[in-house]
Amino acid sequence: MTTSPRPGAAGLYDLLVGPGATPFEEAGAWASASVGAIVGGLLPRTARERAVGAILGFDAGGGIWVNESRAGKRWYRRPEAKAWEPAVFAAAHVHPFVVEALSGRRDWARAAVTWAGPVIGAAVVTIVARERGADAARSVALSMAGAFGGTNAVLAPAGWRWLPPALAFKLVAGHATPDGPLVALVDRLEGAAT
Repeated sequence: MTTSPRPGAAGLYDLLVGPGATPFEEAGAWASASVGAIVGGLLPRTARERAVGAILGFDAGGGIWVNESRAGKRWYRRPEAKAWEPAVFAAAHVHPFVVEALSGRRDWARAAVTWAGPVIGAAVVTIVARERGADAARSVALSMAGAFGGTNAVLAPAGWRWLPPALAFKLVAGHATPDGPLVALVDRLEGAAT
């Protein structure tokens, strides 16, 4: 099984779908990303917001699948990966600030709360995984993703209520867990497709 990205442009692609992704994992990533782009492109109110929503939805939707695939888990859980990487990965997802900046609302406090939830969740899940194991981490991750996603969906501006739950699931329930809640389903789907 490949756990490292290939050199060059192929390596960038590997980072999107996971090094060594099977054709089924690749198709799932693109399908999930496409659904995210459609949702993100339809729900916001203005044309500019819909364009940004399509990009952010593509990232969030694709990440939900990739973070639950075996290829994604192999990459993010490779032996040289640092324990703090899930929190840093979550922190890099500044989507709520982008939404506020481009929408013209600029409610930075709301953006900070929406951004901080997945970062805190990823850090807590990482600690729980190390201290109590994958099953405990998965339970905590689902609880935290539901709490942060639901709360922040209520706080989100109109047209953007889909984004906080998508990010919470991608970053907390998927990325931060050693073995996420959907990984077994993805495995079964791939087995049925082959």
